Amino acid sequence: MARRIRLDIMERGWPVGEIIGTETELVLRHGVSRAVVREAIRLLEYLGVARMKAGSGGGLMVTAPDETAVGTAAMVYFAYAQVGVAEMLEARTIIERRAAELAARHAKPAEHEALAAGLAEHSAEEGDEPWTDLHGRLASLSANPALELLTRILVQVTSWYSASERRSHAQIRRERRAAESSHRRIVDAVGAGDPQLAGREMADHLDRVTGYLTTRKVRRTPTFGDMSSGKPAAKLASVIAAEILTDIIDQGWPVDRHVGSELILADRYDASRAVVREAVRLLEFHQVVRTRRGPGGGLFVAVPSADAVAESLAIHLDYEGVDTAHLFEVRAALELAIVDRLARSADRAVVAGLRAALEAHRQVEGRAGRAIHGWHGQLAEAAGNRAIWLFQLALMRLTETRGVQPDPAMRRWVDREHTEIIDAIEAGDATAAQTLMRDHLEQVRPVVRPHAGTAERDQAATN
Repeated sequence: MARRIRLDIMERGWPVGEIIGTETELVLRHGVSRAVVREAIRLLEYLGVARMKAGSGGGLMVTAPDETAVGTAAMVYFAYAQVGVAEMLEARTIIERRAAELAARHAKPAEHEALAAGLAEHSAEEGDEPWTDLHGRLASLSANPALELLTRILVQVTSWYSASERRSHAQIRRERRAAESSHRRIVDAVGAGDPQLAGREMADHLDRVTGYLTTRKVRRTPTFGDMSSGKPAAKLASVIAAEILTDIIDQGWPVDRHVGSELILADRYDASRAVVREAVRLLEFHQVVRTRRGPGGGLFVAVPSADAVAESLAIHLDYEGVDTAHLFEVRAALELAIVDRLARSADRAVVAGLRAALEAHRQVEGRAGRAIHGWHGQLAEAAGNRAIWLFQLALMRLTETRGVQPDPAMRRWVDREHTEIIDAIEAGDATAAQTLMRDHLEQVRPVVRPHAGTAERDQAATN
């Protein structure tokens, strides 16, 4: 039910503020019970797709997904899965290298001048940290909203990891000078319109950032900031939610452990029960805790779902207007890196697992399209970087949503191309694996529908 409503909203171009029906109308329209409708609405509110508006003229209203909530959801999953700084920064390097290359290709002279002016202005200021906003502004020049969104999330995640470390003032000054020098070289390459140089400079810069963070004794527990969920929440509730989350991470994320009652938490964190209640809603939203009713009930540590985070991220990508070209631009960047890593290791067990997964997909009848796309997710999982895998899952969700159900002929050629990619990986031929993957994505791209908003713009231009 939730999926049906979500797909309808996406296909209509995400009309924020529009009422799509009252609870009674949704029951009649979809032929389900009120209980099903209410559960679907809770799921839609979690995903940031819609919320119930009370009062006259109210009903289920389309909403704009909250980016802070998506970034926090990703960080919560990273913390639960103990995704290391190196994994996260490897994903960031792939994403931002491609963003820098495209910025060098697309940036207009006035945009480059504004970027250079911002860098010069920040360098002249007295401050401890380098200008991290540069990364988001560079990504915005890539003309790809998917790269821009993922960059903003990863920059925020990096700041959460690094905020808890302790450095001397001398270290801070040295690193600031090094970062400013790297930033200047990246901006110069963008201004020169040299994509290859811009990409290399960005990769070199993030390699140094990786070195800084992996050689220090950074706390395993990231420092969380605002845990907004898109719902109205007092700032204090957000602070309490972050404190409870930090305590859970410090305890090693003990799944199913009793956290405490509302009354106990109010006493422990010196807050009112109303504030604790709102903090618990935020934590439930991010799948950190769940509430059990009845005798022996209370608040218990939960398991964050990678699928739920990927779904939330895919929905936000659609809302941002990510079109087929944008989608496959990011997929190509990630998947070429994935097959390169797999081919260089040529691990027999991994190859056997990929072949077994492909064989299992051949047996799928009802949702063959999902199985075909799902194999790409398994490819990313086999590469061993959970940050890359999470983003790949989100891209697969979006591809599935817009893809077509394959006919037998399409299934055969996709199966053949997947087999050829595995053969290249097994042979340890990274160049061949990347070439085959690039060609495969180019073949698949035409059968994925464009973003609804793009179709509307094209129709308007035609009219």
